Amino acid sequence: MELNNIRSLRKLRSVVDRFEGVVDEETLGLLTLYALGEVEARGVVRKVRLFFRKDCKALIEVELESQFELKNFGLADSKLTSIRCTIALDGNMMEKASLISPGSVVEFSGKFSGDLLKPERLEVLKAKTVKLRGTVAANSGELFCLFTDSYCFCCYCIKGSVSPGTEVEVEGALAEREVIIVRRVVELEENDEGILKYLNEKSNVFTPIGELPESGRVCVSGRISGIGELRKYRNSEYASLHISDETGRVRLLLWNGLDVYRKADIGDRLEVFGGRVERSEKTGEKTLHCDEFTILRLC
Repeated sequence: MELNNIRSLRKLRSVVDRFEGVVDEETLGLLTLYALGEVEARGVVRKVRLFFRKDCKALIEVELESQFELKNFGLADSKLTSIRCTIALDGNMMEKASLISPGSVVEFSGKFSGDLLKPERLEVLKAKTVKLRGTVAANSGELFCLFTDSYCFCCYCIKGSVSPGTEVEVEGALAEREVIIVRRVVELEENDEGILKYLNEKSNVFTPIGELPESGRVCVSGRISGIGELRKYRNSEYASLHISDETGRVRLLLWNGLDVYRKADIGDRLEVFGGRVERSEKTGEKTLHCDEFTILRLC
């Protein structure tokens, strides 16, 4: 980051002198960036989180590289060791998000809108992607659930769509919560070398409820055995259901898919693709969170 004039340097010095020791290091770092107004920098990606409501948005947390630390601003005496900021990507920028995972290096410029930086320019200097092979267990619009070996991932496909039951190779960026921002998806032919054995055997993608892991995403299927009330959290609504199979019973928190909740009745079969398991440290009870990437099917 270059300082073009002494006025910018004085702004930074003023912010650090005023707030150092009063706020935590992360907040102090953001305040120094706000003081600069328009930010131009390079950094290493630490976190990627995808949100999918009416539209899709990726939040990229970047730690600015050493050449952008405060010591280069004439502020070497500050206790602030590094600066992080969060970049919000949406619209046309989402295609670049499919190249960005933790460890990627990006160069960007833009202005802050609240706590988030809206980039006017973003270049991926070091891309980092993953490749996975598996079966499309279910799809819904731009989303699909990928079952690969014993693991389950929720995928946001920027371009095109794939049908359930299709065997595919997926390449894209790995975000938090076992979500993949898909850059490329290729349908595999029956004679493609390296297709996993379970695909040919048409293994069941559903995990028995009594064998749920401690964490991660899974697919489960069971009969609805309990219906909770509709509740409010902040500005959103959520609901709970219980489903059972021959191995056990689990509580579902529906942060998405309330249309399914409103149609549900005791005894109905519900299929959950990409539910996220969380285990309570106090009780040991496991809960299946159905977020915006989870696909629900009433059968």
